[in-house]
Amino acid sequence: MGWKPVRRSPATLAGALLVASALVVTLGAVEWGEKPGSLLTRLRVATDPTAIDRGVLPPSSPDARHLLGTDPLGRDFLSRLLHGARVSVVVGIVAEAIALLLGVTVGAIAGYAGGKLDALLMRATDILLAFPIPLIAMGAMAVLDSPSLVLVFVVLGLMGWGGIARLIRAEFLSLRERDFTEAARALGAGGGRVAFLHLLPNALAPALVAATVGVAGNILTEAWLSFLGLGAPPPTPSWGGMIFEGRVYLTTQPWLCLLPGLALAATVAGFLLLADGLRDLLDPRRRGQTWAI
Repeated sequence: MGWKPVRRSPATLAGALLVASALVVTLGAVEWGEKPGSLLTRLRVATDPTAIDRGVLPPSSPDARHLLGTDPLGRDFLSRLLHGARVSVVVGIVAEAIALLLGVTVGAIAGYAGGKLDALLMRATDILLAFPIPLIAMGAMAVLDSPSLVLVFVVLGLMGWGGIARLIRAEFLSLRERDFTEAARALGAGGGRVAFLHLLPNALAPALVAATVGVAGNILTEAWLSFLGLGAPPPTPSWGGMIFEGRVYLTTQPWLCLLPGLALAATVAGFLLLADGLRDLLDPRRRGQTWAI
């Protein structure tokens, strides 16, 4: 498997560039080491996103000191826009990592064991898939303790593993009947060794693609929860919360609402385009094709 087909796909390259940009900004927005503030603030790319400028009448227009103006509370809007990537991307990746771990485990056990255990696990998966994840997440965030990022990780991770479990199970049902599986058993490999060392590596490709799409879904869900006041607690900057704060000024200062929306849309589009490229890259039947948008 090589990366030459990916380089020939403009859509995949665009997605990889968008995702890489989001990751770079996210890493810059994280506080590293013992020094206060993020790398963005230390490098003077941005200021403290929670600091209020008492010398302006918020929300102020762009000027030399605040390149994108200030938000309704007088905080630098560019700084909050950049630091908002941290919440969205970290929630999307961490929550999907939890979902991927649970989905792979449940799907592998169900697909390899079969029988009553398979039926039991799949009925539980069907029940989970029957409920809309955003509404379940909203209900869980509303009835549990005060909003926190850890709670968002857990809720989205526990709600999002059903589809991955289905994919892994389907792959296991196909792979466990292949010749290499029978050869591994004939050589004395136990059930766990066959399942996780022989079958699982060959079954991960569709799950990785689904997980990449899931990151985009988690980012949207987190933005929706923050828009409703159930996501990242203030004063933590979040794109969904910024859209909520800026909606009142849509006709007078539209960038307060539009820029977080564009950042959110670009990040989600990047992960979706990257997932499409991964699907083609990991599918041996498509590697020889000429890819185009």
